[in-house]
Amino acid sequence: KRAKGKVITFGIKKKSDFQAREISSVSQGIKFKVNNLKLKLPLFGYFNVYNILAAIAVAKEFKISNQEIKKVLRNFKPLPHHFQLIKLRKFCLIDDTYNSNPLAFREAIEELARMKTEGRRVVIASEMKELGKFSRKEHYLVGKFIAQSKIDFLVTIGKLAKEIGKGASQAGFRKENILHCQSNEEVVKSKKIFLPGDLILVKGSHACHLEGVVEKLKNQERLTSI
Repeated sequence: KRAKGKVITFGIKKKSDFQAREISSVSQGIKFKVNNLKLKLPLFGYFNVYNILAAIAVAKEFKISNQEIKKVLRNFKPLPHHFQLIKLRKFCLIDDTYNSNPLAFREAIEELARMKTEGRRVVIASEMKELGKFSRKEHYLVGKFIAQSKIDFLVTIGKLAKEIGKGASQAGFRKENILHCQSNEEVVKSKKIFLPGDLILVKGSHACHLEGVVEKLKNQERLTSI
């Protein structure tokens, strides 16, 4: 309201200059409409819709055509470790290991719950670093959020992440569907976690090195990545 220049708005829930409508997850990503554009992108997550809307708003200010926008977005590839879907022979991983915070964790869980899967929805959760005095509480609250979402199995790694399991359990998540591991190596070796048809979100702070878990699992199976 205080801006002196031209204000351009974008969003999903509220009416705006560039508002995404009819958003839905598909096997290869996400599709939605914005103004006169129909888009199908190799990305997952409502959070990515906001990113695309911002890019479209800037592009239109520079008079870039809808055809050119669609061409560029069609060939766009997600950054590694940013909610990247990896299809393995028996199950699918979502590599979201670049970093984590309470809000990003909730958004990732929401998107996992929206995605279709033949098997279980599994969360492998490591610690969220640099939260200071709020650390235990925020891990606990993420656990409660998981219990209220369409998640079937929870794996936690590390001392602080144990609070995620505690929060989930006290919010009604079945204890037999929570597994706590002391290390990343223990996760890779577990036979309870990786079942045929599962869709598995791997998320934690960069300092937890969960990308190593993803790489070891990729090396164990033939894969195709999108």
